[in-house]
Amino acid sequence: MSRQLDSEKPFLILTNLESHPILDAYRIMNAVIRPFDSDQDRSTFGTIICLSTEDVFEPIAKSCECRFFGILPFHDGFIIRQKKEYVPSAKVEGAYIGIPTLHEKEDYPPEFWAVSYPHITLVPPNHKIHLSADKLQQFDYFYSELMLTDNTYVHHVLMESGPHHITRAVRNGMKPVIAGKEVVPGKMYTECTGHSVIM
Repeated sequence: MSRQLDSEKPFLILTNLESHPILDAYRIMNAVIRPFDSDQDRSTFGTIICLSTEDVFEPIAKSCECRFFGILPFHDGFIIRQKKEYVPSAKVEGAYIGIPTLHEKEDYPPEFWAVSYPHITLVPPNHKIHLSADKLQQFDYFYSELMLTDNTYVHHVLMESGPHHITRAVRNGMKPVIAGKEVVPGKMYTECTGHSVIM
């Protein structure tokens, strides 16, 4: 099944930071990470994320044709900037916040399609993601072995905030959201930690 959503296309991360837990999380998604002055061709990316200690996002927001978000570390948290703040005529773009998760590659039956970026959803897709900047943080969690439900391959997840799941593959014709309705507690949980990001 061909997926054309911008959130499923490659991510380009532009930053002036050498290291940061958010960058590590985007590396799990195989995002391309470059400095702000990079001449990287941006035409193949579905999302550009800028991570900087200063709000230097305006030129990039004005020049990019895809989804854009800026992340600005601020005191003990973050501020999320949207393209519309720099380009008033731009549409308000949807996004969600999740913890990217790293897994061994699996081969699924042909009636299933693999999720591009397995993750734990913390904030579901919406157009007011800037109001959820407090969800950008480090989290500890436990995830179960991979399970087959009626329509998904999924991991059950235990977190302090309650149960969650990681969808790995979905039956053709179905959407990943079905996993939340089908997942059950699993066995053999693995302890993990990860930083959430805009997806």
